[in-house]
Amino acid sequence: GVPIGISPAVGLFGAGLWIPRAMAILRTVLIAGLVLLSVRRETESWTLAAASAGFVFLGFGLLVEPPGYIRPESTMLLLCLLGFFVLRVSFSFWGALASAALLSLAFFSGTHAIWFVLGAVFATALDDRTRLIPFAGSLLAMIGGGYFALTSVVGPSLHLNAWEAPIQAMSWNGVNLLHYVGDHLPGKLGVLTLAAVLTIALPTQPWRGKGGLWMWMAAATMVLGLVMTQSADL
Repeated sequence: GVPIGISPAVGLFGAGLWIPRAMAILRTVLIAGLVLLSVRRETESWTLAAASAGFVFLGFGLLVEPPGYIRPESTMLLLCLLGFFVLRVSFSFWGALASAALLSLAFFSGTHAIWFVLGAVFATALDDRTRLIPFAGSLLAMIGGGYFALTSVVGPSLHLNAWEAPIQAMSWNGVNLLHYVGDHLPGKLGVLTLAAVLTIALPTQPWRGKGGLWMWMAAATMVLGLVMTQSADL
């Protein structure tokens, strides 16, 4: 996915290490900008929106590589955010179709996006049932059809790299799991974890309604983190 993503820029500017690094930084800035836009729309507060965008950059410093580090996960996350945002702001069949297309692209950027896909489907099943069938059906057709088409072109190596290798790398690791649950969530992510827990005490259910999409995305992120603690590739 990374070579395909940077190939147009290489064609325009020539080969150079600065190109993928610049694109990685651009994706990080776009993720922060999309978070800022989403929070501003939900809360009507520029303060909370700016703070949320700041948390995006803070997360890179605390938990992952520097923003210029070249990995497909940033593309996957950007597409997932776009997919959830489109699903949040739209009410029509075409909005559901566009969201499904973005989430499908996210899946092909990184198969870990399947957790975000499931989160979006669960949220739609709860509060947007009129669009559930077209949304879930489009996801199934795009992901299934795209995977079949790519397998026909690339061959069995696609299945090996996309599924078999990651699954074989999974093994029980209680230390990593405890480190994630006992250090990252209440420590480095303590502010966000506390905010998520406190929302449960609200008179309204934060996981319901159109705005509940973001709670489902947060849940998918947490599940993905738990799963990745069991990967020997980390």
